[in-house]
Amino acid sequence: MLTRPPGRSSRFVFRRSVLVAAMATIPFAPAAGAQRLAGAWRDALPLHLVQLELRQDAASNRVNGTLFLFGMRSVVEGPTRGDSFEIESLGGLSSAANIVRVSGRLDGDALVLTIAQKGEIPTSVRLRRMDGAPVPTESATTAPANRGSMSTLRSMASSARSVVGDMGASARSLLSREAIAPEQYAGSWEFNSDDGTYKERLELNVSGTAVGGTLTGVSRGYFSGRTTIDAALQLDGVARGDRLDLRMLNPANGAVVEVTARRRGSYLILRQGGRETGYARPGTSLVQSAEGSAEANAYLNAIGGRVFQMTSSASGKGASIGGRTRLALCANGEIAYDVSDLATANGPSFGQTMDLGSSASRRGHWHVVLYAGAPAVMARWQGTGTSYSLTAYFMLRPIGDGQSVELNGTRLPATGRC
Repeated sequence: MLTRPPGRSSRFVFRRSVLVAAMATIPFAPAAGAQRLAGAWRDALPLHLVQLELRQDAASNRVNGTLFLFGMRSVVEGPTRGDSFEIESLGGLSSAANIVRVSGRLDGDALVLTIAQKGEIPTSVRLRRMDGAPVPTESATTAPANRGSMSTLRSMASSARSVVGDMGASARSLLSREAIAPEQYAGSWEFNSDDGTYKERLELNVSGTAVGGTLTGVSRGYFSGRTTIDAALQLDGVARGDRLDLRMLNPANGAVVEVTARRRGSYLILRQGGRETGYARPGTSLVQSAEGSAEANAYLNAIGGRVFQMTSSASGKGASIGGRTRLALCANGEIAYDVSDLATANGPSFGQTMDLGSSASRRGHWHVVLYAGAPAVMARWQGTGTSYSLTAYFMLRPIGDGQSVELNGTRLPATGRC
């Protein structure tokens, strides 16, 4: 809606009339690419990891719609130029920070979508119309373009990790599944171990952008059923964009821990450093089947059949320290997990040494599930529940097409196959 300045109404109307008259003398020509970009597009791979639904306004030379990228959804909009467009808004947030840029252009009957993370080599994927209809031809065709793009599921999964995973939490929020209002964090959330021996209850109160609440951890004896309150923390913080910045205070010892909270679909994720913990509404399971999930299939292809391992050691003046983490996710469904953190130091008497640290070794079978809304490895260990829990979850983040994974903030390089 236009607002006319006081006392200048007639001049405004005159100038507008001259513009209209001038336009009337020019033969109408459709804008280049009018409606050619509009429609539903997706990649040609069986899992359809990328899908774009566009509406095009030729009068304003803009597009808007929805981008489904590697299982994530974002509302997008931006300007067009001929048969190309640039996304300047992802999920209602400006992409001017250049964390991640998305653009597209027509190439024959395909739409080439390019995704570029700051400091990384751009990745392109060719999309086809979902209905199979030919592209209208009212404008000139574009020049032939470089058709080099992802042609296998593994390279598609690599793009997902490089563009979505490696760009960090702030850029990942640009591709969030939905916009989350602060009040949608309010209420009760729970974490429960599979064997029922541990439970956390998170209560959040939200008023405007101010956040408060409590986090209580309760242990339950495996045989006795006796419950013990392990910790009762007080929370306060503030809502910032798509996240909550929280301080957790332990009144018993005055310790303070800072965490961030984000919604992932219907789940709440608390993150501290490289570690994250998922919470669900009471009565909702944290674990869901991954069957039919394109994101989970890409995840499986990136990590399956590989051995990931990290070792470190140091020594001096008669003492030594070393650590080792090994995770084997074999193609036959077997899993092996070994972790040790051992040290040797001089004892109180000459010639004596002391051994310190701990180690653990687990064997079992694994498969991919959706844990708190994201793909994860679920391990079922061999053994009995009297010694340790029979299930475990590994929230791995594949990096570089499976060349390494990140586990709780630690990178484990791939060292072989199994």
